[in-house]
Amino acid sequence: MIRAAFPYGLSLGAMNLLFYLAIDRIPLGVALGIEFIGPLSVATFGLRRLRDFGWIVLVVLGLALLLPFSAGQFSLDRTGVLLAAASGVFWGIYIIMGQKAGKVLGVEAPALGMIVAALCVLPFSVLDGSQMVMRPHIIMLAVLVALLSSAIPYSLEMFALRRLPARIFGVLTSGEPVVGALMGLLLLHETLPLTKWLGIVSIVCASVGMTVTVGSRSRKTMLET
Repeated sequence: MIRAAFPYGLSLGAMNLLFYLAIDRIPLGVALGIEFIGPLSVATFGLRRLRDFGWIVLVVLGLALLLPFSAGQFSLDRTGVLLAAASGVFWGIYIIMGQKAGKVLGVEAPALGMIVAALCVLPFSVLDGSQMVMRPHIIMLAVLVALLSSAIPYSLEMFALRRLPARIFGVLTSGEPVVGALMGLLLLHETLPLTKWLGIVSIVCASVGMTVTVGSRSRKTMLET
């Protein structure tokens, strides 16, 4: 049981820790767009035909639009970009490990995984200083964030991971970068230039394209068998 829960929880904790460190430095939508390369990498494992790799070209185009380090108003913090990319790596690992954990642990996987994730992340919060955590309003916000960003969505994701191939799950979350950018605009007042929006949309389009490609091929295989 521990063998299944540990890699799942470790990837979950690292993914979230790195992502929150990233959005402290770069806009939410940009961070999600960069992080989403992790699930897209998992999705590319299902691509076999040469024409399918056109979607990868679209991803590269999206990254090229997202990542320029200009010195102007919309310059990106390099550390934030690297943190988002590292978070994406662990997101891809989380998808694969989550599917394996779901098969072994069943409905207990999210709870056990989050316990492991909390233990992995706890030392960083202690080193950072926990005086602010002791404030009541901070504790209430932390509980709310834990419920809305971890407990509920990851429990639902586990049900999906147990029923879907990892590559399909990876691309069905394609709307997250756009939703994140919109939430950043509406709630955090983070404005993005047109090039960044085009980069995010390019990555989302690549995700949708991969979904259609892999999905149609899976149906064709089922019909042939």
